Amino acid sequence: MNAETDNTIMVPVTKAKRSVPVDISQLPIEVYKAAIAQGLKDFLNKGMSKIAVKDLEDEELEAAQDLAFEKAEENLKALMEGKLGRKRSVSKDTQEVLREAVRLAKLRVKAAYKSANKKLPSKQSEITAAAKELIEENPSILQQARENIKRQKDQEQAGEAIEIRSEGRLAKLIEEAEDMKPKVAPKPRAKGEKAPLSATQVRRPAPRAEVRAH
Repeated sequence: MNAETDNTIMVPVTKAKRSVPVDISQLPIEVYKAAIAQGLKDFLNKGMSKIAVKDLEDEELEAAQDLAFEKAEENLKALMEGKLGRKRSVSKDTQEVLREAVRLAKLRVKAAYKSANKKLPSKQSEITAAAKELIEENPSILQQARENIKRQKDQEQAGEAIEIRSEGRLAKLIEEAEDMKPKVAPKPRAKGEKAPLSATQVRRPAPRAEVRAH
């Protein structure tokens, strides 16, 4: 069976890139309840990537937990009204563009935390999850990523210097670093002229004369 019916649903197997047909009317009641609970867990926890609770204590922790609970109730209400939320569109962009989009979105997430005077989540996975959610809500981020990658490829083809994007501590380190000295071609030596000593050779002490016993 390859299509869904009233009692049969197609359950995706991610790594297999295929779906398994499941007749839910044949599931034991306890298994059915567990499956429903797992599915509802995913639905009710949607849209919470920006609600951080790690490292919070006392009133701050309680406030964040209340906010998460309110979001879950909002999600449940939407389900009861038959709203499953926006389906994630299958992106046809290359991995290169998607990585650039995540990078851009992460910058926005970090800026939002900084603007609110809040600490960033300690786990990078939380920032990445928030960034991916932001990309879904703001198609302009993907468009900017496409333009950035196209510009980079155009520069590569034209043989132009590629602009290195950096932020945070890396940007500060690059700004404060000394400029590289331009390479100067060595002057040609006249015939019979010895090569100048290197810095290592100049510092090296002269060999001691051997003392012979009489």
